[in-house]
Amino acid sequence: MQVEKNADYYFHNKELDIKLLIDDYYMFIKRIIINSTNISDEDIEEIISDVFFVLWKNQDKIERNCILGPYIGRITKNIVYKKYQNDKRKIKTDSLEENDYEISSTFNIEKMIEEKELNSIVLNNIENLGKSEVDIFIKYYYEDKSIKQISKELNMTKANVKIKLYRTRKKIKKILEKGGIENV
Repeated sequence: MQVEKNADYYFHNKELDIKLLIDDYYMFIKRIIINSTNISDEDIEEIISDVFFVLWKNQDKIERNCILGPYIGRITKNIVYKKYQNDKRKIKTDSLEENDYEISSTFNIEKMIEEKELNSIVLNNIENLGKSEVDIFIKYYYEDKSIKQISKELNMTKANVKIKLYRTRKKIKKILEKGGIENV
């Protein structure tokens, strides 16, 4: 997936162009599934198909001026969670919200702008944190890796990764409470 495009880009004659959507988001969805589960390639393909089916089924709920990436990511995680909620060994993520597959009708640009501003503030201020804290934070929240994956990659215990995440969240919370600018 390259530069994010507005949802309107994926509509032609008031119909969602699934082929174009698949071309742009297939690998994005597959990466989320691989980072979230321990399942076979067949199951991965089934989930990918389910994601595109949900998008197609709910195309009338998609606001044309929004960016689809975050919503496709959330739909993917919800489907993974629903399919494997009884087999926790297959789910790698630590916590997933239990939402329906459907796209929310409250899909709006104001919320997206607010999220982008928050992301921008967080990313601009985490530079002031220690390198290992930043690495863990980015891997967990932006690369969607599990605690176990991060601990293996950085040769740390899972407990240490969790502690660093907790402390980093506390520091970021302080930054946000003070208006978004602080030297940590």
